Amino acid sequence: MATPPPRARITVQPGTSRWAEIVALARRQPYRVLFWVGTACAVLGLAVWITFAAMPELGYPGRSHATLLMQGFLLSFVLGFLFTMLPRALGVALPGASTLGITVGAILALGAAALTGHHVVAAAAHAVALGTFILFAARRAFRLPERPPEPFVHIAVAFTSTFVAAIASIITECGVGPGWVGGLCRSLAGEGFVLMLVVGVGSFLVPKLTSPASGCDGPAPARASLPLEALLAALMLTSYLVQWLPLIPDGEVRIRLGYGLRAAVFASFLVRHVLPRRMPPESPPYLAGLRWSLILTGVGLGLAAVLPRWVLAWQHMAYIGGLTWLTLTVASRVAIGHAPEVAQPGWRRVAAIAILLLLAMLVRVAAGIWPAAYVLHLAIAAGIAVAAFALWATLLFPRCRLLP
Repeated sequence: MATPPPRARITVQPGTSRWAEIVALARRQPYRVLFWVGTACAVLGLAVWITFAAMPELGYPGRSHATLLMQGFLLSFVLGFLFTMLPRALGVALPGASTLGITVGAILALGAAALTGHHVVAAAAHAVALGTFILFAARRAFRLPERPPEPFVHIAVAFTSTFVAAIASIITECGVGPGWVGGLCRSLAGEGFVLMLVVGVGSFLVPKLTSPASGCDGPAPARASLPLEALLAALMLTSYLVQWLPLIPDGEVRIRLGYGLRAAVFASFLVRHVLPRRMPPESPPYLAGLRWSLILTGVGLGLAAVLPRWVLAWQHMAYIGGLTWLTLTVASRVAIGHAPEVAQPGWRRVAAIAILLLLAMLVRVAAGIWPAAYVLHLAIAAGIAVAAFALWATLLFPRCRLLP
């Protein structure tokens, strides 16, 4: 693994102000800020269902929930991870204070706009957050000491396509263009963005975490085929066009084809990088759910293709039992890896978080399949998920403080 160049290291001189120390620490370890922002977005995005169950006169909060979870929570954790990981993995300069400030400000604005129903503002804030990271990556692309791993092409496609979708969302939210374009943009900005990142980062990270020298500093995986990775990224992107372009009149058929294609791409990732591997016996407890969360994501995608009648239920199987569990697992690895002096969480706490997430998933899936008490199911699932995040936050707190 490449060693960060001297410019990537920040030293704080004696007598420096406390604010300068905080900024320097945030630049070295951006997850310390962005993980908290993402956790707040997740709790708010879940709480809207509890509020709606108690006060339905406030209006159906489906858009706010989706935006806060997919573009607030997941994007915050993705950027916190990438801003922290890429300088170490590729040997490039750390993000600047302005980069982090704009990113955090954009996601906070996104969350506030989503809660108040200002979807144009939320789309614009989403575009700013994505564009800031793209600029960060582009400015360092020409200074790489070596070629990045081939699976990182999925990351490039994810950010580029989602940025375009965010710009298009601003236009469609203003009432311009056909309705299917808005659906395509929201689908890409939520599920598509995260799935492409999981395939790209996972192809690089899973072999390292499952090696005997487990961890982000483990041996780099063997070089992959760039044409194959580019083809898989293109097929994943195409799956959303197939689902939303009204070329086939039957919407259920489009869902089958779209989810079938992306399930096949994700299955290729599972077969090549996940299923043949096992976590080493000495792996910490919090990594035990890594494989299962990825498998649940694939199962949810596959069920959406086979049983499209309940597509929303299967989506939430992939979101809660898959992507949310995976996100918290990887975030735990990042936080604990940067604070080895803090005792690692034991099996009981890890198992409790996993059980709460899986229970929330089951309740939410049940709401889609047996909708007799739909809103009550949503509120119960949301409350269970909030408990999981609260328990996870107790693990995060001693490792994500910006002040000693």
